[in-house]
Amino acid sequence: MMLKVEFPAEPFNSLVRSGKVEGIIGKIMETIKPESANLTEQNGARGGIFIGEVAEPSDVPRLAEPFFPGFNATCRFRIAITPETEASFWFALEAMQFQEKQIEIVQDQGEIE
Repeated sequence: MMLKVEFPAEPFNSLVRSGKVEGIIGKIMETIKPESANLTEQNGARGGIFIGEVAEPSDVPRLAEPFFPGFNATCRFRIAITPETEASFWFALEAMQFQEKQIEIVQDQGEIE
């Protein structure tokens, strides 16, 4: 899963000036344990892109919540597929297409109405 975070200018600027932002980001990284983390621009503001595994829907609040209290951040989640996951995706898609073709054949033979 890809977590895209946008940090508003305040309180982020104040936390940078006070020297606290690095410690807060460090604690968040320890909490969410992303596979990768990149700080970048998001919609013209400071932001970050974090990649990690989401095993259950209940993991979403656990990943987003640490960004809210200190930063008033906006968090958006996107599904991300690794090359390994992509291979199984294509296999599953081919299997579904095969099943659909089998159903069409049976329907054409008049066995299913």
